[in-house]
Amino acid sequence: MRPIEPIVLGIATILIHEVVHYITHIIMKTEFKGFVVSFKSIGFRLNNDFMRDNNKVILVYLLPLSLSSILLIDFYSPRIFVFGMVNLLWSLIDINNLVSILTKSPDERVEWADERDRKTKEKAFIYLS
Repeated sequence: MRPIEPIVLGIATILIHEVVHYITHIIMKTEFKGFVVSFKSIGFRLNNDFMRDNNKVILVYLLPLSLSSILLIDFYSPRIFVFGMVNLLWSLIDINNLVSILTKSPDERVEWADERDRKTKEKAFIYLS
């Protein structure tokens, strides 16, 4: 594997991970407000009413973790290993967010998500609505 390949594969893995979040929201028919890229995050601004339902929150945050199951196919292939491990590490952020979200009441979740969206929008260097 050439030295640039893990970097390119890592970036592609993160984008695929975010696309899985996006597809999950499309299936749940969540209203989109925009796409945001900042120094701290890559993601979507949404109508945060879905945060009131525990099952939807769990599905959105944990479904991309399933991409790491590719490690079960061939753990010794360098490309599969990089893809699976980058996704697994990126998913740890989702798991951390999920745990902090589930400790809040449904109304607090929506307020928290709206506040986070506002702060992210202010700091974004790419914002598409």
